[in-house]
Amino acid sequence: MKTRLSLAIALLVLVIGVAGRTAAHVPSATFTVNSIIDAVDAFPGNGICATATGECTLRAAVQETNSLTGADTIIVPAGTYSLTVPGAGENAAATGDLDILDDLTLSGDGAATTIVDGNSAVTSDRVFDVLEKTVSLSGLTVQGGRGRPRGGGIKNEGDLTLTGMTVAFNSAARGGGIYNLPNLDLTILSSEIHDNTAISGDSGGDGGGIYASGTLIIEDSTISRNVARRGGGIFKYSGSMRLQNSFVTDNVVEGQRATGGGAEILGSTFVIENSQITGNVARGSAIDVGGGGLYLDDSGVISGSTISSNRVEGLANSLGGGGIYAPFTPVVTIINSTISGNEALGQKGGGIATSGDIQFYNSTVTANVAGEGQGGGLYIPFASSSILHNTIVAGNDTGGDCVGTAISAGYNILGDETGCAFTPAAGDQVGTAGNPIDPLLGPLQDNGGPTATHALLDGSPAIEMGNPAGCTDDQGNLLTSDQRGYTRPVDGDGNGNIVCDIGSFEVQLPAVSFCSTPNLPIPDNNAAGVNDDLILTDTGSITALNVSLVATHTWVGDLVFTLEHVDTGTQVTFINRPGWPPPPSCNGDDIDAILDDEAAGPVEDACTPTPPAISGSLIPNSPLSAFDGEDLSGTWRLTAADVVANDVGTLVEWCVVMTGE
Repeated sequence: MKTRLSLAIALLVLVIGVAGRTAAHVPSATFTVNSIIDAVDAFPGNGICATATGECTLRAAVQETNSLTGADTIIVPAGTYSLTVPGAGENAAATGDLDILDDLTLSGDGAATTIVDGNSAVTSDRVFDVLEKTVSLSGLTVQGGRGRPRGGGIKNEGDLTLTGMTVAFNSAARGGGIYNLPNLDLTILSSEIHDNTAISGDSGGDGGGIYASGTLIIEDSTISRNVARRGGGIFKYSGSMRLQNSFVTDNVVEGQRATGGGAEILGSTFVIENSQITGNVARGSAIDVGGGGLYLDDSGVISGSTISSNRVEGLANSLGGGGIYAPFTPVVTIINSTISGNEALGQKGGGIATSGDIQFYNSTVTANVAGEGQGGGLYIPFASSSILHNTIVAGNDTGGDCVGTAISAGYNILGDETGCAFTPAAGDQVGTAGNPIDPLLGPLQDNGGPTATHALLDGSPAIEMGNPAGCTDDQGNLLTSDQRGYTRPVDGDGNGNIVCDIGSFEVQLPAVSFCSTPNLPIPDNNAAGVNDDLILTDTGSITALNVSLVATHTWVGDLVFTLEHVDTGTQVTFINRPGWPPPPSCNGDDIDAILDDEAAGPVEDACTPTPPAISGSLIPNSPLSAFDGEDLSGTWRLTAADVVANDVGTLVEWCVVMTGE
């Protein structure tokens, strides 16, 4: 009896111990990979990432986190991690791809140095398979995978976020780089998806870079050089998509039905914002070839974006649309955007071909090419509800500016109306074949802002010829900026009238400088420094303010400069001991620079050994946009202080610069 009781107590203690150990598990294990070999975990679920030989491989780490509850973390140092365990179709990360079965954050050292290679010639599989969990991958390159049939690099069946990733040189029937299943979320941030292939021979060929159903968000990323039959860069089916501050470039679709060189969006609402769709190609040998840049088959908005240098190569009676092909879509809205330099050679609609409804607001359609008489700019064959508001359609090459039917909402420039059923409304400027209107546009180039634009040249008929009641978007809201993000409207010709310009570009006021030349000594080792006041009587709301500064001083890393608008009390320290903290602060001599929030690099990183040590256009230490919205008039005070002993100098000149941007 005593023995049985002792045994029962022992068993009870064991059960309690096991239960206690399970309850005590902290659901946030972190494993750091320490080997580039590919080998399985010896005992998945024991909380130790270790192969039979004691190494923590990437595969072992994934297996271990799969077996533990809660969100875990894997850290992957720099190195190339080639998968070498063959066997597709298994879902426990034991063979083939790395199957992720639990919430996970997997972080590499950076896409340039941490590479996970699917080695599909050996594994016959993709690289990562995310199964119904919330997963974040960052700082990795994913390459060399092959999905059979979906997702060459990554297949997602969960909620997946990619940050600072490269997904390249993968292949699958659908989603050469990435495949996202319906009703699931895929977010791509600051990443590159390039040189992936959707293989049409595998009964697919959709989405060379990305095939996505569900919700797709792409920000600050580049989708380039991917190949497919449909949707070279992106094939989006159902759900919704947002593409923001991104580039979709040099993707290709080819085959008998080749649509959407850059992207094909089918049954999915979309927003494309501040992005460039450029250099994409739709190439095929049948009539179902169209949308060199975009193939759009649902409602959506394109704003602040440029669709340029895309092309369609197909039969003469193919779909066309060098830049955009939009069939019977509900409504596509284009705001503050540029459609330029697209080609549908021998076909329809160099810029845009549509059988649906496209609404244009302050956009520019120019320099596109189509077949003779088939709409170099726009091809709108049916009596649709495509409407132009404050838009330029002019300067398109072979094929004319517009063929078909377009409705005017007023204040447009139609360079040549030949072939276009267009009834002018208030403020319209309409040319003819014998007397076309030249909108006087500069070349497509970087004129500031995130995307390329055509500047309005001096004397352009678009300047201040928009709707005097204000240019609006599709919701009737006044547009307060142009495609570049610069202020709209502006009195661009200086005649005292503030009226928005026609098209996507708003001419800005020339920069005006208000300067002081005090030649004041800067006291050594004195935090109070020296002040110089500039009193301005000119009025006007500040929209973009820069500061130019000239100072002679040894070891400029000792200096602090502050600008104050005395009347409002706003202060900005725009230079604050460049290079500090050491090693060392900037030990060069002299400053001759412009401080501009929109410059390319920060003033802290600008030190050079040759005087002036700080020069050129630089981002200030704190943003000068703090003054935006204030009136220019009043007292402006510059304080120059040397806060370390043994060096002296002079505040030579400084200027408050109103750029008008």
